[in-house]
Amino acid sequence: MRVLIAGFGNVFFSDDGFGPAVIGALRHGDFPLGVVVRDFGTGGMHLALEMCADYDLVVIVDAVARPDAPGTVYAIEADECDEQTLVDAHAMNVSAVLALFDSMARSLGCKRPRVIVAGCVPESTQEGMDLSPAVRAAIPPCRRLLRSLAGGAIATGVQA
Repeated sequence: MRVLIAGFGNVFFSDDGFGPAVIGALRHGDFPLGVVVRDFGTGGMHLALEMCADYDLVVIVDAVARPDAPGTVYAIEADECDEQTLVDAHAMNVSAVLALFDSMARSLGCKRPRVIVAGCVPESTQEGMDLSPAVRAAIPPCRRLLRSLAGGAIATGVQA
């Protein structure tokens, strides 16, 4: 069982930097063997290429637009995300990454892993390098969510 936890977001647009901030907080944690943790920043093409590396589960950490309070954390099946759900402060949102991956997978014969978006509702995606207090406070709950998703997938040997 292979799991990729992928931070995605633009650190120059306030809360859109949630994905990279969470990955930064995870680097000191321990995950089971088979879990890869990487920050892709705004590198959607790099993320799509990495998804071709035979993962069973990919968890993309990013800002998500939902009608809830800033700082609310979600785990959403990627197939359930629509264009209004995914924040696009980095030129290529999760939907575009998945479309690129699907195209490459057909050409290269890659299997499509289960994809979950672990997201946080942003307060602001205006220019700035600081997370809002609500989104900064969402990092620990998101870390717990990621540990649960990755640990559950590895422990059972089946897709989480």
